[in-house]
Amino acid sequence: MHEKEAIRIICQSPVFCALPIWKSFFVKVELGESLKREDILRECIVISGNRLSLKIWLQLLAFSDKLLATDITAEEKREVKTLLASMQMGYSQEALDAYENWMAIIK
Repeated sequence: MHEKEAIRIICQSPVFCALPIWKSFFVKVELGESLKREDILRECIVISGNRLSLKIWLQLLAFSDKLLATDITAEEKREVKTLLASMQMGYSQEALDAYENWMAIIK
C-alpha cells in the first residue's frame, strides 16, 4: 500500500520523475550490480514526502521476513527496469503494473 501510493505520487510530479536516482538504479540493475529491493522502495517512499508513511513502512520492514533485504535477482530485472523507466516517464499505470509483477515474482 505504501509503495504503490509513493509510486503514484512520483509519477504525478515532473520534478520527482526527473530525479537522477531512477537512472542510477536503472543502470545498476542493467549492469547486474548489487542493489537491494528495499533500497528502491525506500527511496520511493522518501521522495513521495510522506513522513508518516515512511515511519510505518520502516516499522513494517523491521518486522518482515527480510524478503526485501536481498538483492534483485536476474528474474526480477525486467520488472524492476520497467518500474524505474515508467516512473521516469511519469507512466503511473505502467509503473504500478511493473511493481505488482515484481512483487509477484519475489513472493
